[in-house]
Amino acid sequence: MREPPRSPLKEQVRLLTPTPMHPGRPWTLRFGAAAVAWSVALAMTLQLAPQIQRSSFVFFWVAILFAAWYSGLVPALLCAVGSILAVNFFLIDPIGRLTMPEAHDLLMLFVFLCVSTAVSALTVRLAEEERATRARAAELAHLNERMALQQRELAARTEAAHTLVQEAEAANAGLAVVNTALEESEQRWQMLTEIAPVFIWTTDADGNCTWVNRSWREFTGQDIQDVVGNGWTAPIHPDDAARIRRDFAAAVTARTPCTLEYRLRSRDGEYRWVTDRGVPRFSDDRVFLGHIGSCIDISERRAAEEWSHALQALGASLTGATHVGEVAESALRDAASAVGADACRLALRSPDGERLETVEPRKAEGGVVSSAVGGRLAEDAPEWTALRTGSSVVACTREVGGSGHDGVAGTAAVAVIAIPVTVDEQCEAVMTFTFPAGRDFADEELAFIDAVVHLCAQALARVRLFEAEQRARHEADAANRAKSDFLAQLSHELRTPLNAVGGYTDLIAMGIHGPVTEEQRTALERLKRAQQELLTHIDELLTYARIDRAPRSYAFTAVRAEAILREVEALVAPQAGGKGIALRIEPSDPALCGWGDADRVRQILLNLVTNAIKYTPAGGRVVLVARGRMTAAGVGRVDFEVSDTGRGIPADKLDTIFDPFVQLSRTPFEPREGVGLGLAISRRLAADMDGELTVTSEEGVGSTFRLSLREATEDGGKAARPRAAQTIA
Repeated sequence: MREPPRSPLKEQVRLLTPTPMHPGRPWTLRFGAAAVAWSVALAMTLQLAPQIQRSSFVFFWVAILFAAWYSGLVPALLCAVGSILAVNFFLIDPIGRLTMPEAHDLLMLFVFLCVSTAVSALTVRLAEEERATRARAAELAHLNERMALQQRELAARTEAAHTLVQEAEAANAGLAVVNTALEESEQRWQMLTEIAPVFIWTTDADGNCTWVNRSWREFTGQDIQDVVGNGWTAPIHPDDAARIRRDFAAAVTARTPCTLEYRLRSRDGEYRWVTDRGVPRFSDDRVFLGHIGSCIDISERRAAEEWSHALQALGASLTGATHVGEVAESALRDAASAVGADACRLALRSPDGERLETVEPRKAEGGVVSSAVGGRLAEDAPEWTALRTGSSVVACTREVGGSGHDGVAGTAAVAVIAIPVTVDEQCEAVMTFTFPAGRDFADEELAFIDAVVHLCAQALARVRLFEAEQRARHEADAANRAKSDFLAQLSHELRTPLNAVGGYTDLIAMGIHGPVTEEQRTALERLKRAQQELLTHIDELLTYARIDRAPRSYAFTAVRAEAILREVEALVAPQAGGKGIALRIEPSDPALCGWGDADRVRQILLNLVTNAIKYTPAGGRVVLVARGRMTAAGVGRVDFEVSDTGRGIPADKLDTIFDPFVQLSRTPFEPREGVGLGLAISRRLAADMDGELTVTSEEGVGSTFRLSLREATEDGGKAARPRAAQTIA
């Protein structure tokens, strides 16, 4: 801060007033410097006293001037007083004692005081001037900095103003470009909306139409004045108008997008399906302005969807057709309506290819649809042309009545299309559709009609395959019955002489025809065993024949697993012991029960255990076990397992050992036993009891046969089970 100006008088007084303390230096430094200067002057004065004589104050002058200049007024005064006293004490007689100062000493002291004061004042003045100069220099430097800063700020503001001017000019130029672009965009929008092939429209916030493009106007024949407000709904089909008004009003109220489908009338009166999609418009401050939307003609898509649904329905109705009559019924009922025809006819080519005969469905007993051959088509019928050429025939005829060449009584058909039905690359039939008015068929319609006929051709092919399969099945059943009858008759014819052989063998062994030697008795026993074994094989043949010929009766009950295994063990234990085979039953749950016929289960297990003993060498073992388990579907099962340590079954034989008359190959030294029907009969019996018979085997290790039955409760009850007595066909 700048000091206030001083008056000249006050400035002179201030300069002449001695300054008691020299500013800027510590008092210790100032007083110490004065003391050192006085001491140096005293020492030099004493040292040079003889030479200087009466000029004894010369060194003290220097010390006083130094003290006044460097230390200030007070140290200078002290030096002056000290100088007078030192000279008085050391140089004036009597030496070594202070005396009353003389006049010249006092004068000298006064001179010292004046000179000290003047020098001190001058020094202080110079120091203050130096400080003031430095302060002014600092202030000037500060002012220069402020001026430089202000200059820089002024330059920056000037540059910013220049930049703002340039930005404003650029903004004005950009605004002009934007305005031009907006005008061009508006023109393009108007041109695009006017030439767009879709219908474009806008409405206000109340849902009133305000504008439609040229496509709408050209399609409907309306002008802008006609569509303003609710006039846009006038060309909508009457069945759709109320729904469209209601749905669009809801979208306006909710200010949400909307999608509408309806039929729109063209200027020539034809209705076309359109899909109308609208979205809400809002201003920058989110004020609702109305809707804008567009309409697209979807008639072709709707027709394709309807044709697809019609094809699906026709395919579903033809899927279960097992007779030509059912195919004809589906064609008459579904195919005609699918293609939009008044009538449909299916004509089959005769086996000799000389006739075309219409197929008429009829209901047989029990509601089964069969077919009947209708009338024979005339040679000039369009079906013959389609059959001969193998391509579709479109005939536009004059209007007919009664029974014309189309065979439909009372139908005034003026358009007929006949399409050949090809099965396995052979033309087997012709489908004919009749229409109530003359027309030209579009390519899409012809393709759809071809698809309908193709479905009927596939159904006709399935019918042919089904009929061929049925014929083959009947022939196979007849052959199987003949085989079973032959086996039953053969078994019956063989049993009679074998019984006689057995009877006469017993009579001879009893000695009725004379004495019998031991060798003869041994031979008779062998003959008896052979007769019994042959009877066993005959019984297997009879059992197998009865399985294929007649129904089997089963007495279903809860079969205790452990008990049935004990019964089988008791029956085969002598056979196992005689061959040196260890027969063992694994412990199982005493309450575990399977659901089936106890006699049939025992027959299956006995056959499995007998086979295991037969194919297990001496020293081997056969193990029987019953286990309960739960299937993934939550159904309880009981598994009866028969395991042996025999030679095992080759992997390629696992699927064939259950076939009739199949046996594992044996060595030339092993006797061939049985005819290979035991496992086939056992699997058939297991299947009849809702069970299964399977096998796992490893050559050189052994085999495990598993009979799996449904699990029964401990008391024989079951939530869902067959009747207690049931006949299996």
